Amino acid sequence: MTRLFLSLYLFIAVTLVVLSALLNQVFFEDSASKNTDKVTSSFVDIADMAWTEDDLQRLQQGETLNLFGPKNSRQLYTQIDDNRLLEITIIEKTVSDNQTILYSAVFFVALGILIALWAWPLWRDLQALKQATKSIDVNGNVEPISIESRSLVYPIAVALQELGKRINELLNTQRELTGAVAHEFRTPLARLKFALATQNDSSGKQTVAMNEDINELEKLVQEMLSYTSMESQEPELNITDIPVELLCKERVAQLSSLSLSSLSISVEGSDAFILADAHYAERAIDNLLLNACRYAKSKIVVSIEEYANSVFIKVADDGPGVAEKYADKVFQPFFRPESSRDRKQGGAGLGLAIVKRIMAWHGGRCYLEQSKSGGACFVLCFTNEKH
Repeated sequence: MTRLFLSLYLFIAVTLVVLSALLNQVFFEDSASKNTDKVTSSFVDIADMAWTEDDLQRLQQGETLNLFGPKNSRQLYTQIDDNRLLEITIIEKTVSDNQTILYSAVFFVALGILIALWAWPLWRDLQALKQATKSIDVNGNVEPISIESRSLVYPIAVALQELGKRINELLNTQRELTGAVAHEFRTPLARLKFALATQNDSSGKQTVAMNEDINELEKLVQEMLSYTSMESQEPELNITDIPVELLCKERVAQLSSLSLSSLSISVEGSDAFILADAHYAERAIDNLLLNACRYAKSKIVVSIEEYANSVFIKVADDGPGVAEKYADKVFQPFFRPESSRDRKQGGAGLGLAIVKRIMAWHGGRCYLEQSKSGGACFVLCFTNEKH
């Protein structure tokens, strides 16, 4: 900050001095070299003018009187003899108002141009920093910033690179820890499943409840591993044209053997196409359907809408819905909005976070609306442009 301030201060100070000197030389050179524009002389009689006693005495003593006249003129009087005076009239050259205005205009325009030239490298480097912050990937890596070491913002570039490295280290540590914990969970879960399987009363109420808890833990571990792998790197997508209506009907049929079978599920809308990876598109729709079936009372409606180059897949349920203040937070990992949609309904709290990640890979987006039936309506927006 001190370097930036001193640089700007010295630049402006030197610029003002040099610019003023140059413009004065251009505009007022004639005035500086020639202090008069017109000089005339004539002889006048002493008696023709009313002199004071002091003026007459000075003239008689041989002094020259300097009097000021109209229009920036001066008259010099000196006595020649007893009755006559020599009158010299000097009309001084002045600077016109137009010249002053032109001088001011040229001065401030030139000053602005010079300051812009000084600020251009700084603005260019700030733009490079801006682009670098936008290029930070999911791992916290920052692209190399092409800023010279003598730049005023070079220390900021160095700090940004160090910040990127630190973020990358923290993210890697967090992912390694999450992956390790999830993997370690599998061993005791397998032992528990084996122990329960060897129980004589495998159909007992407590045994069934324990099996359900173990299955839920297994699903949680699997989703944690899946989400961790998605966070670590972006896969290479196999983008193809996919008919949305057919895809949605296939996913509903595939999941109908689960709890979806007790619900009324309909697929509505046009037979639009999306540019997407079939595997991940299926997974995003599956997660929304599973999320809807946990909270729907009797029906789920899958609607397909197409506007311009965008295709919207909406999965709406008639459940309790989600408050508007939680609309952006429901896509965060493990977020539970309220008691009406809590862990008792099942799920690990990672399904919507995975959906958000998949949509980000496709250059699309996902968001929450209110369903016409009063529940929640989750929307997938695919843009049919090559990525």
